[in-house]
Amino acid sequence: MKKLLLFLILSLFLLAGCNDSSTNNNVSVKDSNMTETVEDKAMKVVTELPEYYDAAVHVKAMTNGEQSLSSIIEAPNADHSEYFIQVGYNQETWFETYYFFCVNPETFEVFIEDVIEGDVVSIETWRKRESNR
Repeated sequence: MKKLLLFLILSLFLLAGCNDSSTNNNVSVKDSNMTETVEDKAMKVVTELPEYYDAAVHVKAMTNGEQSLSSIIEAPNADHSEYFIQVGYNQETWFETYYFFCVNPETFEVFIEDVIEGDVVSIETWRKRESNR
């Protein structure tokens, strides 16, 4: 729980620095000969989830196709051993989070923050909970 709280606090600081998305020109170009990194694989696992797809469709529809779903990735560090991947809608003045995913970099098992229950659970457990709500 301390890790999750730390992640949320760090995310808020990160988001505070993202006020104007139009000035962010950090574009990553990958050579086709480069191997896929662990971070790439973690992100790929998340982008293949139906929840990610549904959120992406929602953002496209809400913005008349002008914007797409955004992600913030925090790599494992001394405080946590998972990739934290926050997905949502990046507006001009804030980031509207739809999901907080955690991905194990060794097994690529996906966990998700259940904001209603206040815990982090496997994606399967979260889906069961959501179907009963």
